[in-house]
Amino acid sequence: PSWSGNIGLTRPTLVRTTDVSMISVLDLRNNQISSFPTWLPQLTGLQEVYLSNNKIASIHEGLYELNDLRELWLDNNQ
Repeated sequence: PSWSGNIGLTRPTLVRTTDVSMISVLDLRNNQISSFPTWLPQLTGLQEVYLSNNKIASIHEGLYELNDLRELWLDNNQ
């Protein structure tokens, strides 16, 4: 799209990062997830993970590698 004739709106700047340690809160509630995300331990800066209301029956052993994790919500999983 052309941005000429701008009426005060600006194109948003997208910031992309490969530094996943910056992610501290992950909210995956109500998503019909049936297995624990095996990639989750790669997010080393996680402090809060919300996986409520999914279909998770077991957790990945890599979860113990998340040293900063303070809250893990797994309620109402089937």
